Amino acid sequence: MSTPLATYAETSQAEHQLAIDWEFAADGTPIGYDDGAQYDSIRSTITARLTPAQVQEVLACIRDDAGVCTIDGSGYLLGPTLNISAGVPVRIASLTQDQPADSSLALIDVTAEILYGPLPAPAGGSLSPALDGGVPYPSDDMGHLFFGMEDGGNAAVARSKHVGSWTKWYAGQLSTAQASQVVNGLRALRASTLTWTVSASARPFGEIAETVHTVSIPRWQCIRDTNLTWSFELEIYRHG
Repeated sequence: MSTPLATYAETSQAEHQLAIDWEFAADGTPIGYDDGAQYDSIRSTITARLTPAQVQEVLACIRDDAGVCTIDGSGYLLGPTLNISAGVPVRIASLTQDQPADSSLALIDVTAEILYGPLPAPAGGSLSPALDGGVPYPSDDMGHLFFGMEDGGNAAVARSKHVGSWTKWYAGQLSTAQASQVVNGLRALRASTLTWTVSASARPFGEIAETVHTVSIPRWQCIRDTNLTWSFELEIYRHG
């Protein structure tokens, strides 16, 4: 059966689940174990406003068909690389009925998680739209974080022994075409390292001049903005 979730979706956030198991060495270095690109998938969280009858349709799909249904025109609900047409199967992993949108119960807010995959091999990827136009993004345990000695001394102590090795990088207002390039580039990079030339003005690791780094990107997410632009948050590790 088909699902009305896509037709009435109001917001969505797609998470690309790469078939990589990340572990971290004692010194904080991320080590990725790659199970292969053919196992990549997407988990998308959708909020929608449905009638009670439509909610029953979705529940029937979950109950009778193990959540497998067709989605009619995702509108990029599954991320920037997929604007799927009618008849593409997805699986509804969960459905939560939230507070009714009005007192008459004519419409009900629901949150659903849908799964799509496995994904085809990435093509035409490039990380330049995100890495060249982004900025450092504040986050705990990343960048240069210091605090004073508890005894009142004036010596600065690193909050993390990995200080200067991690940065969180933000790039926003990317078009669908640019975001698609970045997603495919990240999927193609996988557990490998990347040579990243950072401008003197960006300074994600505290550089004072243009610097070339060897980096890994173990964690990242792509978020759809309200005007159908896309933003990325990348957690980047500097080797060496």
